[in-house]
Amino acid sequence: MSSIRELLKRNAKSTELPAGIHSNVHLIKVEIDDRKDNSGNRIKKQLFLTFKKVDEEGNVVGEKEISFFDIDPVKEYALDNLHTYIVSVKSILETFVSEKVIEKRFDPLKVLLEKDEDVDESSAEFKFDNIKKARLKKMSTYKKIEEAVRAQFYAIVKSKIGYDSVSLRLKLEYNKNNSVHIPRYGHFIERDSVNKKESKLISKLN
Repeated sequence: MSSIRELLKRNAKSTELPAGIHSNVHLIKVEIDDRKDNSGNRIKKQLFLTFKKVDEEGNVVGEKEISFFDIDPVKEYALDNLHTYIVSVKSILETFVSEKVIEKRFDPLKVLLEKDEDVDESSAEFKFDNIKKARLKKMSTYKKIEEAVRAQFYAIVKSKIGYDSVSLRLKLEYNKNNSVHIPRYGHFIERDSVNKKESKLISKLN
């Protein structure tokens, strides 16, 4: 009976989290498949993440779904947008696993390596400061990297999400369209266990 009651509490409809810094937040769901609108057209967003905030009794008191826009390779700042996307996803991973795990399992740019290239010798080339834009001219190349980001992220966190997962602080703010989202630049997520005096989120407000 208690498990049923717990399930009802957690599935109860809750309000969307407003702009601000929220504690006691958990990553509940990760969707890496494409979504379509009512007309059957693919929505130009990717990596849908559902975060939920709970109170001391385990009741869900707010939630927020976060997603990322597809990278448009014809845009002037396509490479910068790709960089921002990867950095944002890596920031989320850092709250779940160690840097050592990330270095080993999260490297979406390696899909740019040719089959006959030595990964060890070529890896430095794929730091964003040195990346060859010639390899990113085709839309299919961007898509390949974006698919790698989603697949690698999911593979790392799929067994670590849920209401019993690590408790997080999540920073949300209004974007240019007056919608609530994570900040485009800067820190937006960290573990709740981080001392507030050392918080990279809270300090931004001071």
